[in-house]
Amino acid sequence: MSGALASEGQSQQALSLALGIHRSAVVALVDDLEQRGVAERRRDPADRRAYTLYLTPTGREMLADLQRIAEEHEAELLTALDASDRSQLISLLQRVAESQGLVAGVHPNLEPHAGDDHAAGGPRSPRSTSPGAS
Repeated sequence: MSGALASEGQSQQALSLALGIHRSAVVALVDDLEQRGVAERRRDPADRRAYTLYLTPTGREMLADLQRIAEEHEAELLTALDASDRSQLISLLQRVAESQGLVAGVHPNLEPHAGDDHAAGGPRSPRSTSPGAS
């Protein structure tokens, strides 16, 4: 989701498609993010019926902190694995995700790190967009 939110200026509908969740769930999610002061809606100048989404300065700072924390935890969690092992783990997890129909791109930073010998997998089929699917 961090990558989806970091793509500022996209519509709520585009975020819904990127996350593979129902539009009404995105409305509730963005309402919550706005209440927390980390995101804001702006009228789309090209379509006054639509809103585009932006992180606030607080939201950008929070996102950077969360990314740093996630990277630290990942490094700690995977210390026992060398680059080849990490590559194999990513491949196996991608197969599990594909078999479950999980949405590609929701975790866009799940890419091999420098030194990994794994090539990113192909596209995955999107999950249902019915309410509750996430």
